[in-house]
Amino acid sequence: MKEERYKILKLVEEGRIKADEAEELIKTLEETSKKEKRYLRVNVIENGKNIVNINVPLSLLKWGLKFANTYAEKYGEKVEISPEEIENLVNDPDFRGKLVDINTPEDNVQVIIEIV
Repeated sequence: MKEERYKILKLVEEGRIKADEAEELIKTLEETSKKEKRYLRVNVIENGKNIVNINVPLSLLKWGLKFANTYAEKYGEKVEISPEEIENLVNDPDFRGKLVDINTPEDNVQVIIEIV
């Protein structure tokens, strides 16, 4: 996005567009970047090998968490995140990061669920 913003400012500098036009372009650019698709990533690593690596569109978030919970239960763990927390994270267009990081050293398994 920085590159696009620079190009817009360069157009103003060159006199090819006016400041108010640049402002409108930058506003549109910011709105577009906020609508960028986000995914729920489920990653399961067993004995150092990535055995599950899926990216689920956030529209399928409930399914992704159900899948992760089923897999985590296999190792005696539980994914504990409330529906309200999920809704807040999904509705926050700026959030990217881990929701769950389960690490069971005795079984050498790690389950990571994150929004990317």
